[in-house]
Amino acid sequence: IHQHQAVETGGIVDHVLSAAAREDVGVVALAAVQFVVAAGTGQDVVAAEPHHQREEQVLFPALRDRGIDGPPSVMEAEHVELRALKHQIVDLAAKSTIGDTTAIQPLRGAAQALVSMLRAHIDKEDSILYPMAFATIPEGDWADLSTRCDAIGYCCGHS
Repeated sequence: IHQHQAVETGGIVDHVLSAAAREDVGVVALAAVQFVVAAGTGQDVVAAEPHHQREEQVLFPALRDRGIDGPPSVMEAEHVELRALKHQIVDLAAKSTIGDTTAIQPLRGAAQALVSMLRAHIDKEDSILYPMAFATIPEGDWADLSTRCDAIGYCCGHS
């Protein structure tokens, strides 16, 4: 949840939306890359996404062990889409920074799609997934889950 707040309150989302409305290719590309890098804490945003990995490797299995499969499956599918959009943004940003003007519109569209999807995804996590997990997973199990999450790591400057 703290990582969600860092992305939202840090102005990163609004910066990308604002830049996506501009005509300056460099501003759009830079804002999109800054957003993707910030969301992935400067790591390889395609291969290493600690937030998604913690959910996929720790939280979702814990929910499935307790008979809850729907929400984890939906969130995993969204993780796949988010990763694809991040890939697309990185590729289009690289093209646009070397002068490929055909990448401008797709980059703006991908950045806007990522921001929109990420906001909706965060809302589902905060309003459905996490409350369900807190209500379902016994208090005594959280220490082990936390240790396993710690081993994977965190993003957005939070632990």
